[in-house]
Amino acid sequence: MSREPNNNRSRGGGRGRYGGGRGEDRSPLPPPQPANSRWGNVDLDGDAGSSGGVAGAGGGAGASGSRGGAGASGSRREQRSIYGGPQINELGFHGDMKPDKRTEQRLFGGDVERQTTGINFDNYDNIPVETSGSDCPEAITEYTIETIGEALYRNTQLCGYSRPTPVQKYSIPIGIAGRDLMACTQTGSGKTAGFLFPIIMAMLQRGGSEETPSSRRRVYPEALVLAPNRELAVQIQEEAKRLTYCSGIASVVVYGGADIQDQIHLIDLGCDLLVATPVRLVDLIKRDRVAMDNCHFLVLDEVDRMLDLGCEPQLRRIVKKEGMPMGEDRQTMMFSATFPPNIQRLAADFMHDYIFLTVGHVGSASEDVTQNVEYAEEVD
Repeated sequence: MSREPNNNRSRGGGRGRYGGGRGEDRSPLPPPQPANSRWGNVDLDGDAGSSGGVAGAGGGAGASGSRGGAGASGSRREQRSIYGGPQINELGFHGDMKPDKRTEQRLFGGDVERQTTGINFDNYDNIPVETSGSDCPEAITEYTIETIGEALYRNTQLCGYSRPTPVQKYSIPIGIAGRDLMACTQTGSGKTAGFLFPIIMAMLQRGGSEETPSSRRRVYPEALVLAPNRELAVQIQEEAKRLTYCSGIASVVVYGGADIQDQIHLIDLGCDLLVATPVRLVDLIKRDRVAMDNCHFLVLDEVDRMLDLGCEPQLRRIVKKEGMPMGEDRQTMMFSATFPPNIQRLAADFMHDYIFLTVGHVGSASEDVTQNVEYAEEVD
């Protein structure tokens, strides 16, 4: 995909971060010949069935619908990028918008771990929560269409999420308000949904960035989630695929220890929300396959572990030296189990007027989470 940053987006409402959307409607193009894309099997005339998903990418199957909160008039069919590359849906993203029973069963059925399983919500309500910072938004107490929007509410029902955990009660309204967040949370507190919800809501409100011609095959993700290791990155991606189902947002995960060419193929199909480990992302940036110029949402999950692994140079390069928007043009959320001086310095360098959120006892794991350690031989 070839996309250059859009630095002239009009904004309105709130603090000016996410309002307005794209504000113009691109005219439909003639249907092109099928190409290597997650939309390749979709009938652009709207009469055919859905296509299957792509491993590692979010969504169900492609279709058009009415655009909400993005400033475009009417609706239009998904069209291939006018400069080649992956399909772009009516929201300006690259994911699938039409329900697909097989994808839905894979994401939500059978053995999918549900938030209501194994969690003592009565005890969760007793976990101490503290916030500091100016003008902290009021916490939410339940998931409704009014609090999280129609698309996310539908997916929370499919996930079986009954009510928000303490970190979600506070992080979701903070994120929706466009505020930066530094959160110290326990393991098992539900923080993944806590940062994915507001990012997805804001992305749907503002729409995707406009495309401009370029000879370089780069992708320009709108949101970036950095995790310290492959296991956590994959876990975040699985949650992102469930929460972005039928939303039109395409999520992709990249990490070390896997074939980089396979991961390049996935991001070339279209990537709006990128989950990555720092070293692998720097590698892709060096190869000129990923650019940060359109990344208006940044999450650093378990940032204390990333610093313990010596990833601070990569973090500073990604955030400071690769054209990522700064200040109020980017929303940043950092999550850590501890808050030592090196993380405080990183927060001060990366965030703007942030709210500090503490959930439970800093540095500990939730007493209601069972942690199992299984020994494996090196050959396994």
